[in-house]
Amino acid sequence: MFTPFGFYEDFNPGEILWLTTTPVGSDQDTIISNLIGFGFKVTVVNEGTGPYDANNYQAVCIHEDVNSSTAWNTLSTATRDNTTAGVVIGEQALFDEFLGGDGAQINTGENLTMTITPSGETHPITKNYAGSVDPGNLMQRWQSTPANGTILSTWDGDSSKAIIVVYDIGQDNENNVPQNGRRVTLPVGNQYGSMNSVGEEIWVRAIRWAAGDTRL
Repeated sequence: MFTPFGFYEDFNPGEILWLTTTPVGSDQDTIISNLIGFGFKVTVVNEGTGPYDANNYQAVCIHEDVNSSTAWNTLSTATRDNTTAGVVIGEQALFDEFLGGDGAQINTGENLTMTITPSGETHPITKNYAGSVDPGNLMQRWQSTPANGTILSTWDGDSSKAIIVVYDIGQDNENNVPQNGRRVTLPVGNQYGSMNSVGEEIWVRAIRWAAGDTRL
């Protein structure tokens, strides 16, 4: 395909650290395969190994299967608090470690739909969607609207509860600290079932955006 002015060639896909419990499930295999198809190298590590320096990666993906304290300790204490890597946080109990503030969540055992916000309709992660969207399995949600960040989607049952929230480089986290890398809260997981193709696409796009992929 013709690439005008080399725009799509400017981005150099690098390495993504995928932190999970091994072996990975089929849902993770699908996402990882998609990322590899976009040129990324994906290094899958088991929680409790390492520690790994997050600054050595374009992005870090924390899968929701992990134990939050074990996963946090898998990352080097020297850089994990405000790493230059983009971070996609699937494990909701790690929201406060990465983003400050009150990261407490309400767990649900239902497949819940979410509504894309006006900001979400133009953001690279969710710009393909509008209105109410079913990702196949929505596991967690914020207890309250975050003070900072950009809300891309909210829970259909209560629009005051944000689901996907992004923080760009330089944007304040919940403790009003500017972030050195991009952050995405993505509390969508496989605990209660399987994600559908919509959820998978959003997941892949979230990681690509966190990694700075200009091809989105």
